[in-house]
Amino acid sequence: MTAPLTRRPPIAGSLSTVRSDRSSTKRLLAQGERWRLIDEGNQWVLEVRKGRQTRKSAGWRAMRFHVEKAALCRSIRELCGPDHKRLELAVRDLPDYYRRTTS
Repeated sequence: MTAPLTRRPPIAGSLSTVRSDRSSTKRLLAQGERWRLIDEGNQWVLEVRKGRQTRKSAGWRAMRFHVEKAALCRSIRELCGPDHKRLELAVRDLPDYYRRTTS
């Protein structure tokens, strides 16, 4: 069982950082009711909320991993239903291919 993700204060505009207990830092790019898009530092990840939608949600499950913007847009349209417009707005300014962040 994975621990729930916790939110950190916003960074760089509307982005916020999400950290799991595994010490990996992820940037939240966009979030809808059931779907969210995160930047893991080496790829973009499309995640869906696990379980029922309550205050004590069971967390998030990674569904698709992408390094190409066109494939990410396709996945958003295929999977995200009503959330797709919000996520597509976040994708609009991303580069065509993922560029790894250097630390």
